Amino acid sequence: MRYVVVAVLAGATALFFSTYDPYAPDGPELLVNGDFRAGLLGWEFSTGVEGRASVAHDALVLTSHDPRRIVYLRQRVGDLLHHRLLRLSGWLRASGVRRGVHYWNTARLLLVPTDSAGKPAHGAYHVLSSLQGTSDWRHVQEVILIPPDTVSVELIAELHRAVGSFWVRDLRLQPVKETPGFSRARKVATLVWVIVGLWVMAPYLDIRRWSARHWTLALSVLVV
Repeated sequence: MRYVVVAVLAGATALFFSTYDPYAPDGPELLVNGDFRAGLLGWEFSTGVEGRASVAHDALVLTSHDPRRIVYLRQRVGDLLHHRLLRLSGWLRASGVRRGVHYWNTARLLLVPTDSAGKPAHGAYHVLSSLQGTSDWRHVQEVILIPPDTVSVELIAELHRAVGSFWVRDLRLQPVKETPGFSRARKVATLVWVIVGLWVMAPYLDIRRWSARHWTLALSVLVV
């Protein structure tokens, strides 16, 4: 009986946290021309014969024929001192991408936080997706926690010393915040799991012999 309750509770918890969106918008869209309907307006990009950035059918296309080059498109977004959570999303597709020498020599979409000196935060850059080979359009989305000293971020789509074509469309970058409802639900779920855990372990614990120290510890866990 106890393990049936645990299984049902685990299923309910997994279902809730996989379907409930814990975040709400906390500001306007941050990217300029993230849908590429105005071409490459607002973006810095590569030019050249062996690698270039272009727009086709409202999608960015990065193409590279030289495994020694980094072909990129990027945009810097500033004034982020009041935001800690950013939701980055977009549609990506790879066509004939051949990886370079290193595992990171692929088609990548990444977000790089920078501090007030314009330096990238050490170890804080976030790779949302890394593609190779050929793939259909796929939607990617993730909420990213940025370091507290971040004043700007740089969004980069690139073929990092890899050859082939990398397609990107409908990029979005928006500040978000955790909803109060989700925060409460998480605390309730934690409390329920602690209570159920104690209930399941009760047959293996001689509660009658618990000292004041044991009860204090158990109550502290429940409160936390």
